[in-house]
Amino acid sequence: MRTFLKKLGPADEPVGQAIHILDTFEALHGQGATLSEIAAVAGALAHLPAGVTDARGETLAEWYPQDPYRPAGARGPVRESATHKEFGPRDEPLGNVWLGGVLDRDPLASLILDRMAAAAELALLRAAPGEIAPAGRVSESEAKLRILFGPGATSEQRRTAAFGLGIHPDSRAAVAVCADPDAAVARFAKLRGRAVTVLDGHAHVLLTEADDESRAVLAETASRVGIGRWLPIERLPESRIGAERALGFTDPSGLGREHYSAEGLGGLIHLAELPTSVLLADPDITAVGRIGASAQGAQALAVLEEAVWERSLRAVAVRVNFHHSSVAARVKRFEEELGLSLAEPAGRLRAQTGILGWRVLSGRGEEPAAEHAD
Repeated sequence: MRTFLKKLGPADEPVGQAIHILDTFEALHGQGATLSEIAAVAGALAHLPAGVTDARGETLAEWYPQDPYRPAGARGPVRESATHKEFGPRDEPLGNVWLGGVLDRDPLASLILDRMAAAAELALLRAAPGEIAPAGRVSESEAKLRILFGPGATSEQRRTAAFGLGIHPDSRAAVAVCADPDAAVARFAKLRGRAVTVLDGHAHVLLTEADDESRAVLAETASRVGIGRWLPIERLPESRIGAERALGFTDPSGLGREHYSAEGLGGLIHLAELPTSVLLADPDITAVGRIGASAQGAQALAVLEEAVWERSLRAVAVRVNFHHSSVAARVKRFEEELGLSLAEPAGRLRAQTGILGWRVLSGRGEEPAAEHAD
């Protein structure tokens, strides 16, 4: 735009002013200006009151031409009639910028408002945790996480949000979803600077490839955990979807597996997308359902679930705290029930499908054993 405006010639005063506005905000970008500085510069350029609010309408910064030291939070009488512009992802805006007065007939003031919105978004994404935090507003790290995980942000917005969290925009990351948000938030609160937020009733944790400490906390978390695929920053919403699906395969009873990852599940993760009628029609899934509905069925399935992923029955016995011979007997009965052998790859895959499919149905409140019992 600047190149085009310069071709119009310096004699055109509005064109020169527009170039000055663009240059001024470009300098603000480069200097890492704060929201207060952005509001002050925008107001001074427009000769109008200016301000920035968060998505809830809480004041983050204000500037008034006749009182530049007016404290933030003191709403001026012009704000209600001001012209506003949202900034941030379309589906979940970060906030608004405003200039006092109606700007429909003032293209330069409209340009200032537009550049102000872009600068405010960048400043908010770059802000360190706790730097901007009016009462009742989510923290900056949570706002950035919602941009990283949410579907409405652009690739550039996600990269900027990652940079604001201290993560290189070109790095790979994954999303972990914890079923118990209180426990997860409490555990991760001890790890300074770790990114965790609560969305849809679950704790969502951002993992990076070098973050061994967070992985260790997840491994020790008693709560059920699902981990998405490791993907570029721009594709983290896909990782979140995978993490939520992986979480759906975990055992709410606490007896079976409480941790699953999208990469470990591979193509089996797509069982979560199948209709209930299709799952109920699968004989391996319904056979697992019959075992689960039997006396001590949850305990039996906990043993079998470990056995379908771990080839060593002795290792399974250690994990479930059973005697080796007891584990072997349960596995044999399971193989007879499904008509397969866990020693064969095809049999192991069928067993994995049966157990995971049954977990999906259980999560939907279905009882395959009741409808397909012998």
